[in-house]
Amino acid sequence: MNLGDGPIYAYVGEKLFRITAGNLEEAVVPPTWSAGDCVPIDFPGVGVFAHVKGQIWFRREDSREWHGIAHIKDILSLYSQSPFSIFQVQYNEKTEDIWLMLEDRVMVGRFDQDDEAPAFDYQLAGDVVLHPPTGKILVWSGDALTDQENDTPRPIYSKAGLWEMTANTPTRVPGFQALPRLSGTVPLLSTIFHAPSQATIVSHFDGFAVFDGETLQNLPQFSSEGDRKPFLRKIGGRHILSSWDWLAEITNDLDVRPIPLPQTAKQRVELSYSSKLETFFLHSAGWKTVFASPDLVSFQQVHGDGEPIISVIGEMPGENAVLANSKHKVLLIKHCE
Repeated sequence: MNLGDGPIYAYVGEKLFRITAGNLEEAVVPPTWSAGDCVPIDFPGVGVFAHVKGQIWFRREDSREWHGIAHIKDILSLYSQSPFSIFQVQYNEKTEDIWLMLEDRVMVGRFDQDDEAPAFDYQLAGDVVLHPPTGKILVWSGDALTDQENDTPRPIYSKAGLWEMTANTPTRVPGFQALPRLSGTVPLLSTIFHAPSQATIVSHFDGFAVFDGETLQNLPQFSSEGDRKPFLRKIGGRHILSSWDWLAEITNDLDVRPIPLPQTAKQRVELSYSSKLETFFLHSAGWKTVFASPDLVSFQQVHGDGEPIISVIGEMPGENAVLANSKHKVLLIKHCE
């Protein structure tokens, strides 16, 4: 996947400049751009994109000419996200297929290297799921943050479920036909790439399923008790199922190993990891101490100067240590036995 790291930009008055190799040069911006708008986004090997007032522009790296390639309404307020909160591009040089991924939709099209700009065939709204080994892009069909009659490219409205963003039209993912996970009417996606199995695990309405690059298979062994559904997390190189009052580790063969808690959890449990100390830390607001573990099997209470540690703040910059709090002090944890 090509991610737009790009150059550093700086505003100078009403103009935009880019800083490359210590040199300052005036940036090439779209014709509708004005001071305060977002800076262009470079995707090496593809070109330069920019979104200005809902219009998406493109220019080749070797050209100064901008081309309008898509248009959607953009909103950003205290109460809503912007579709442009995420802006990623994936391009397959062999097939000349191109995907533009936003916060709430994926646009699919073609881009011949001799063309002036990509041509997008359609867009599908929903949460994005990636399968890195194959580069496939899936979408839980859903509602866009904004939707209007003049959106381009043409929006496609598909039945609820998981769809692969294939050329010309989306394709229903074969296998287990899952419905998206919701909180009320709002999609609540949880996904993780599970490196040992080379598969992507996704939450769905009734639990979790796994996409191996070809089909979707249900994972009934991931089912949980209670009303609070777990989330997928990767912590310290481990693949974790994390719920309000319980934790489990996903094994290499996609089984589930419950992680024993050192105390009964009456409030939310929090798991973190220090790469400097190679140690996991477990805490809950209802506990009077923090527990440490090297393996997520056995946990030991953490003490500092004879008193319990009640919270872990984070790793200390420049030191092989973790910053933590006891009831009366701020301490450094330099090793855990």
